[in-house]
Amino acid sequence: MENIRLREQGHTIVLFIRAGERPLTTKGFFAADILPFLIKGDIYNEEGHLTFRSSYRKTSLELPIDLLESMTELAEQEGISMSKWVEQKLSSLLK
Repeated sequence: MENIRLREQGHTIVLFIRAGERPLTTKGFFAADILPFLIKGDIYNEEGHLTFRSSYRKTSLELPIDLLESMTELAEQEGISMSKWVEQKLSSLLK
């Protein structure tokens, strides 16, 4: 997610949230405490569990190897992942 990121690391969950402060009135927090800061993605309180849903969906493409290699080189030249490179190129085409 762009502004909230959840990563599982072993038995720990790491939650990244864009800078912002909200006083908590309980020892824990609720989805409503985070929602004002959420720009992309969704948070749900479902059956007593916080559920985080990304605004991204994984997809796969079948591409010729030479095209894939060219894309990888271009992404490396820009210092970004190939996924981010493809996202930027597709976004600019759809504008």
